[in-house]
Amino acid sequence: MKITMPRQVRKQSELGLYHVMLRGNNKQVIFQDDDDYRKLLFTLYDCRLETDLSIYAYCIMSNHIHLLINERTHTMSDFIKRVAAKYVLWYNTKYERCGHLFQGRFRSEPIQNTYELYNVMRYIHQNPYKAGIESEISSYRWSSYQEYMGMSFFCETDWFLNLISENRSVALESFQLINHAFADKDFIDIDDKLGLSDSEALHMVSTRLKWLNLQNVMRMSKEMRLKAFNAMFDLGLSIRQISRLTGFSYGTVRNNLFDK
Repeated sequence: MKITMPRQVRKQSELGLYHVMLRGNNKQVIFQDDDDYRKLLFTLYDCRLETDLSIYAYCIMSNHIHLLINERTHTMSDFIKRVAAKYVLWYNTKYERCGHLFQGRFRSEPIQNTYELYNVMRYIHQNPYKAGIESEISSYRWSSYQEYMGMSFFCETDWFLNLISENRSVALESFQLINHAFADKDFIDIDDKLGLSDSEALHMVSTRLKWLNLQNVMRMSKEMRLKAFNAMFDLGLSIRQISRLTGFSYGTVRNNLFDK
């Protein structure tokens, strides 16, 4: 008899604030050209009008989307289903394809306080920079950072700016400082895998990869280092976790794994 595991109940935010990530099936590219990015933006705009959710930040990458939303009467599940259904219908028609485009259920995490709010705001806007796509977050066209800098569309920028300061010039200056600071908290991303704690990851590496001494990774040859990164990634460690355990930067680990 097949045993079906129940879905994990989503954690709730007392503030109604959530960081949401929706990614392409098998991490495939879901935005092929500028028209695809624009279509998703207008889809977010339309679905926001159909519901009473607020969108405070977003970043559209080639194979996934980050959103910071405020859930009210309509649930974020309802909102995301509307967005996904409309975009998939348009995308499949355009590219003459059928079937799923997004990977399963979207992921979310609650934002519980101002500390997490500031960190997730910068985390979302820093995605293109951390992925090596842009050298400056202000250069990326498909994030809400542009809206905060004056190119308003549907993102409700006033709420966050007023939270910083009622003086708009002060708020904008502080906003830029916040978004260029180091993000000292991790959030869900496309590379997240098993969700192991660092101590659990260390134990797994020591028991499953007996040939690998993490203290020696910095002194390894390029070939051996690549072997170590791949072995840890295959075990289920995320890129960020490999970065923390080895001392190499996130970008270095990511480039070693995917830029071959």
